[in-house]
Amino acid sequence: LQFLYFIERKEMSEAKDSINENNKIKRSRVTDPEDPEDLVTMYEKRKIKQEGVLDGDIGKMVGEEMTQKVGTIIKKWDAMDNEGMKKLLRNKGFVDEIQEAVTVAYHLITEIKSHPEEYSEPRPLYDICCGKGFTSALIQGLCSEMQILRGKISLICMVDYEIKGSIDLAYTDYLNEVYSTVEGVPQLKFTNGNIHDKGLLRDLGIDHSKRGIFIGVHLCKRLSARFVELYLFAKGLDYMILSPCCIPHGGPITLGESTLLPKSLKGCTDAYNKWATFLHSCCPSSSMHVVPLCGSQHRKNIFITSSRAGITNRIIPPPVLPVDADTCTQYYYTSTCKFKKSCKYSHVEGKWC
Repeated sequence: LQFLYFIERKEMSEAKDSINENNKIKRSRVTDPEDPEDLVTMYEKRKIKQEGVLDGDIGKMVGEEMTQKVGTIIKKWDAMDNEGMKKLLRNKGFVDEIQEAVTVAYHLITEIKSHPEEYSEPRPLYDICCGKGFTSALIQGLCSEMQILRGKISLICMVDYEIKGSIDLAYTDYLNEVYSTVEGVPQLKFTNGNIHDKGLLRDLGIDHSKRGIFIGVHLCKRLSARFVELYLFAKGLDYMILSPCCIPHGGPITLGESTLLPKSLKGCTDAYNKWATFLHSCCPSSSMHVVPLCGSQHRKNIFITSSRAGITNRIIPPPVLPVDADTCTQYYYTSTCKFKKSCKYSHVEGKWC
């Protein structure tokens, strides 16, 4: 019996090794540019899929003009002789990412058309938890292709938490060079920042009077709640677009005067809708949009928008350091002090979010 058990385990191990080897070969066909005919065939199939990225209901929603412009941008990306852009195009989630990015651009254009007087001057756009940067890159391209966006955005600030090279955005330098001579097209700038850090807004130069646009695509769990918290704090921001993702866990979540217990969503068939509805209810002048994204029926497809356009008296003076030589500057801005109890200055906490 022990011998038979040994033979069975050995066969299982060999089968597992065979599966791992096959998976490794499949991955290499997608990522290795020197792979012969198999890669060419796979790339051509993916290219066909990319060209039809806005086929179906999503294309009907954004309209024929934007569909054509997005197709033009993708063709330009494909023709670029840059390894970073090629890697972006080979991403297995390319179509899904572009559809979500187009949805953001569509709502942004709708906002600008609805309040043209509010957007007479350019302002920065902050892509929070930008990931691979599909949304930022596409909006930069659309600023070049669509007159409605030309000159409306001064800078696209891509924000995410990078640990030891975990985020590869080398292609942004190439795109910035391509569009450097095109008037009215913003540059891409990456900022390494943790959305949960108290000093994030300060590091981005956002205070109560800073104008700007705040976007967050597929923010998981409590990232969505933190995103809304930052938007509510920075009252100078003009517009917000949020696409929440996974349901949060842990303790209660409080935004303004509203509180949600994550455990109340456990087991609910419509937990995602309830989570999105809670976030929507916490944002001023907000709307909730169910977008016809392609993919599985469980794909997260709700986008929340909030506009402060036309709201007067919403900008208040930014928090400033008290004129007091005895105040610890580090503690005021970060709520921490490396000297702790040995610090000779008083610990006064600043009013940052």
